[in-house]
Amino acid sequence: MNRDEIVEFIENTLQDEEIVLFDGLESAFLGVATRFEPIVTENGDRGGTHRNFAVYSYEKIIEGLVADGMDVTDAQEYFSFNIEGAYVGETTPAILYEVEP
Repeated sequence: MNRDEIVEFIENTLQDEEIVLFDGLESAFLGVATRFEPIVTENGDRGGTHRNFAVYSYEKIIEGLVADGMDVTDAQEYFSFNIEGAYVGETTPAILYEVEP
């Protein structure tokens, strides 16, 4: 998928919600996940909201960085500092570390 296709998918799926996407990692995009976040107001009322966020594949991120010219060690180091360590707000994308069968 390219970025426009990913944005269209998100718009069609979540309508009017903004999702943070990593730049240049379209080949590693897996989809969108949701989680419930409880909320307690100042007066003690309880409720919650669902938070949606993009999900990326660790393996595909590393493969993409290697395809762009990095060796595996450099790709893993770059990933650790610049992708995994990035926080861009409540909808920061998640990284999926897939289980080998």
